Amino acid sequence: MNATRSTAGKPGLAQMFGNFFAWWKSELGAMVPALLRESSELTDNLLLILAGDEGAGLRWRRHGKWLNLGQLELDSGPGSRDRLLGDAGSGKRTTVLRLPATSGLHRELELPLAAERDLRQILSYQLDSLSPYPADQVYFDYRILGRDFETSSLQVEICLAPRQAVDRWVERCTQWGLGPDRVDFVREDEMALPAINLLPSSMLPGRPPTLLSRFNLGLLVVN
Repeated sequence: MNATRSTAGKPGLAQMFGNFFAWWKSELGAMVPALLRESSELTDNLLLILAGDEGAGLRWRRHGKWLNLGQLELDSGPGSRDRLLGDAGSGKRTTVLRLPATSGLHRELELPLAAERDLRQILSYQLDSLSPYPADQVYFDYRILGRDFETSSLQVEICLAPRQAVDRWVERCTQWGLGPDRVDFVREDEMALPAINLLPSSMLPGRPPTLLSRFNLGLLVVN
């Protein structure tokens, strides 16, 4: 920390610019129209797969409400899947695989505000101290909980799960024909909207760019 401050105890130039750009990004996010902000959140047309010991429960979210579609057994075939999905089996949707609470770990951290610029890389360096598993045997994601510009600090929540558990269930869902777009685990509420994605980019389904992704790209260029 001393290396980033001048001898007078004031923030160094690099830290001042880092704090400024972190603030600028948060202000740009606040300027995005409410409609676009809401469309960027996963709130509708969600197929939630609740993994369990005997199979998985299927929940469908439409128009802000959850519908219980039923239970898929571990040895269920395409016929059982189609019968449970019904109308949810057609059209565009986001499929979320949610593992049991015992499959994941989450912790809150406080980091320097300047860490936001390389946050994923910085967190990856800390996995050995945060996880009971070796760093190369976990998938992780994070979300920013808050920024304190007075103390130049960043509040972050990191979530991680063993690769073996994630890979096993992703393979099972793929066999059901329900390859997930996102993977997380149960927190306080098993029906909460997804906030993280443990699925690595190499396993994400390929999709053409959407209007929203092009809009985000435009914001990145502006930033």
